[in-house]
Amino acid sequence: MFRLEKEKLGGMIVILPPEQVRRMVQEHLEKSTNYQMIGKDDPLTSTGSVATKYFEGWKVAIRNGYMPAYHGKKVIGLNYDGIKDKFTKSTLDLYKPGTPYFYVLPKVHKFKDLSLLIPGVEMPSRLVTALNQGLTVRGDKYIATNFLGPLASDFCMDRVKDTTDFLQRIDRFSDEHS
Repeated sequence: MFRLEKEKLGGMIVILPPEQVRRMVQEHLEKSTNYQMIGKDDPLTSTGSVATKYFEGWKVAIRNGYMPAYHGKKVIGLNYDGIKDKFTKSTLDLYKPGTPYFYVLPKVHKFKDLSLLIPGVEMPSRLVTALNQGLTVRGDKYIATNFLGPLASDFCMDRVKDTTDFLQRIDRFSDEHS
């Protein structure tokens, strides 16, 4: 491990050797009950896979009228022929999910005495999962925009919408309390 300190800024850059990072990842995967091996089948096409269940959920929602068929097409590329009651998935790259990944985030702040940060020391870490390209990202945005956003607007009257709204509220507050 290498340590570069910027004492005036209070920041620190820690560079770890790849073997140590691999060891840290393996430790997290073996010790935690949060992760389980899902097999070696293709996670997007195998029967019983998360992706299959996800698409089945969208099909049920469209068939039962919980959402219009054009939303299924626009959001996840699921085309519905209501006459034949048949679904087809789009093959456009736009609808193909990326691969989620994870990485180790060293917890340097846990060291009270920074002199203990020497090469080879085992430091605590957190496993971070990046799902920004995952299977459900397009559907998640759809739900947040079409259902959760309006719900929050209806029930959270003091919700700040954007920067302009925030600045206007500060002005009103300072006028009322000056």
